[in-house]
Amino acid sequence: MIKIITFLTYFYNFLYRVGIILPRTRFLSLKRIYPIFVLSFLSSVSICYGVIADSARQLVAKGDHTCAVTMDDNLYCWGRNNYGQLGLGDNTNQTSPTQVTSLTNVSSVSLGAFHTCVIKTDGTLWCWGLNNYGQLGLGNTTQKNSPTKVTSLTNVSSVSLGYYHTCAIKTDGTLWCWGYNTTGQLGLGNTTQKTSPTQVT
Repeated sequence: MIKIITFLTYFYNFLYRVGIILPRTRFLSLKRIYPIFVLSFLSSVSICYGVIADSARQLVAKGDHTCAVTMDDNLYCWGRNNYGQLGLGDNTNQTSPTQVTSLTNVSSVSLGAFHTCVIKTDGTLWCWGLNNYGQLGLGNTTQKNSPTKVTSLTNVSSVSLGYYHTCAIKTDGTLWCWGYNTTGQLGLGNTTQKTSPTQVT
């Protein structure tokens, strides 16, 4: 019985973190937690908070925050926001999906432990959150709590975020990495930190 209770507790916490279970809202009057099923038939996702807002086509969870891209190319994020990783212009945690209104035409999203990046439909890369090792690729180590364009990189087709580093592939097939590099995770043949996208040759 103890094992069953422990499993249910961990499972509930997982559902709460990724936004599948949300606390009651002004739309719900009973004082209890309501399960909102986000995943539907493993093929579509809905952002739910009292009412269904939009259908989502991508859902990513990492660290203590979660983001989803909707069918109309909007971005919603929620969870921990101590370094501005939700991109909402502040450092306030969010317990329900909240639209990142400063971004439109979002193609895909990727999450690191404390930073976030998206590729827009025009191939531009935008990053925000913790930047202590230059993982945002902005040429500095300044933290950003709003989406900021990585101007040195264009025609981006995919991006992947590590704990403190980031890598992206351009449409021409070239690979670029930046951020923390103490164990050579950037693949540059050295352990030098990079604050701007650097091609892996």
